[in-house]
Amino acid sequence: MADVFLDLWGVLTDSRKMKPAYRQRAAELLCTRHGGSIETWLRAHDVAALWYEEHMARPETWEKGTWIEVVGRADSENIIRMFQEAGVSRPEDPHGFSKALDLEVMAGIDAAFPDARHAVARLREAGHHVFVSTNATESNARGALTGARLLAEVDGVITGESQNANKTSAEYWRGIVDRLGAHPPRSFVV
Repeated sequence: MADVFLDLWGVLTDSRKMKPAYRQRAAELLCTRHGGSIETWLRAHDVAALWYEEHMARPETWEKGTWIEVVGRADSENIIRMFQEAGVSRPEDPHGFSKALDLEVMAGIDAAFPDARHAVARLREAGHHVFVSTNATESNARGALTGARLLAEVDGVITGESQNANKTSAEYWRGIVDRLGAHPPRSFVV
């Protein structure tokens, strides 16, 4: 029996499916709840998403706090920019709003690769423990896994948020060993 750690994006779920579906579903929800047109919210999403991607790609962004602090500030700013672009008063708690929006939107989208559910089921049937390891936030990961109908099929979800570390860091993986009691020689990362 092994501990198998599967990456969320690129192994279980397809970001190429999620991105356009997320954009559309979020715009529809925001339009319904906050007014404006779908086109306004699509544009607002695009403006904020471009800022977010550029901001998070800068190495200096990651020098200004812990993983949770950096991502929390960026998620809040993303919502603020989106609402400003849409010309709508921003939510009182942009960070909480961001988490709730991610969870709700992603939970309604099945972005699983065609063989993901079958592969997870086969690993479980073979007696392996199956975990998701991702750099995503809890709401992003749990929303995407819910939409993909995989959340209940895995033994656990390890995120950048739960580890307060970037997935590319040794801290992230050491934390998994400590937290789960995983035995590295019997562990596999996909």
